[in-house]
Amino acid sequence: IDLGRRIFNHNWARPESWAGRETLGTGGDGLGPLFNEVSCVACHSQGGTGGSGDNNHNVQLLNVDLRSSPIISIRAQALDEAQTIHPGLSRSSSSVVLHNFGFGPQDDEYEYQQFRSNLLNRVEAMPARSVSTTAPRFSFELSQRSTPALWGLGLIESIRIDEGHKLRRELVRLQGLSQRGVSGRTPRTPTGEQGWYGWRGHVEDLKGFVVSACAVELGLEVPQRFQPDNPLYPNPKRTRPLDLDLTSPQVTALTAFIAQLPRPERIIPSDPYNRQAAEYGELVFHGIGCSECHVKTLGSVVDIYSDLLLHDMGPRISDQSPANPDSTPPPSRTVSVRQGGSGYGGGGLMTVTVPGRKPVPTNVDQEWRTPPLWGSADSAPYLHDGRAETFHDAIELHEGEASASAEEYRRLSDEQRSSLLSFLDTLRAPVTNNVE
Repeated sequence: IDLGRRIFNHNWARPESWAGRETLGTGGDGLGPLFNEVSCVACHSQGGTGGSGDNNHNVQLLNVDLRSSPIISIRAQALDEAQTIHPGLSRSSSSVVLHNFGFGPQDDEYEYQQFRSNLLNRVEAMPARSVSTTAPRFSFELSQRSTPALWGLGLIESIRIDEGHKLRRELVRLQGLSQRGVSGRTPRTPTGEQGWYGWRGHVEDLKGFVVSACAVELGLEVPQRFQPDNPLYPNPKRTRPLDLDLTSPQVTALTAFIAQLPRPERIIPSDPYNRQAAEYGELVFHGIGCSECHVKTLGSVVDIYSDLLLHDMGPRISDQSPANPDSTPPPSRTVSVRQGGSGYGGGGLMTVTVPGRKPVPTNVDQEWRTPPLWGSADSAPYLHDGRAETFHDAIELHEGEASASAEEYRRLSDEQRSSLLSFLDTLRAPVTNNVE
């Protein structure tokens, strides 16, 4: 765990600053060539080590907009043409991370920054909002992902390992009886396994989540995931990893450190009036149906306030880096489905043979994993792209399956609404943070 802590805090822009006798990796090239930050802690620090990040640390995605035509051949042509915008886009990847920084062959940054600036100017992007524009023969969209807090992920991993599949299956069954139209589904990875992590729930386990972050956010070469290529110098024929920046045991150590980060806490006000307001607010929270998705207790984990399922949240917070589709089992066949590409749940058109399964149609652009509310009072802004500055703003943006609860929230008295928000303010960051 100590090794993992040092890796988490290490500034990869200053390799000489490595605080240890160990050699990191096996002769890798370090940071980049594409990266969003220089360390894990640079983004995950709000409210303490392992916390969330503000909108300055959002990840930007470039997505090909495939909504204009249901015809597979037309969509395929659009994805082929999208490579003129960014070579990372293809039939197998309709979404790509538009990194903040990039090195060329001589470690120069200017060329990539010019490429990125020109592309952003072309689509007239606005921070923390999805913006669509039209190129000559296809459309594309810029969207964002905010940095999630990492607190308590070890407990979520224990749920996954011990009883998670059974728990979520039962929650799906119970939500099918909902009078408010709630109907969650189990998230899927690009290969059809159950997903647990990420805004789309598209990552299978905690180690996979860490591996993806190392490669995508820091540009590190790690086992099981290639670092992304500079789009100005793509290497499409690459079939094997370069020299590693982190070895498999070092990735395991980093994962172990993240798994032991303390869980968030409920901080009950000591003042009797505020304590009573928060307690009443929790009753209101349950009364208007928030707890149908934000489940208080999942397995043995109390105060998580999430079912870790996907829910359709309506068109206002949709984007074209979608969730992976679910499937059911009749005859084996070959189908064209949207598959993951960016590491953030987005996909392209990839023809895959699905043994005994076929896709179940859902609004994959509008489906998001229920974020655990623990620690959320110290994790603003909210939603997948940080567009909601406050709890109130986030609730007002709830649509889709959450429409009934959002409407009940609007009908609350001022006292009831204030009490509900007071309850949410008790969901704080860990009080003890032993990871300095």
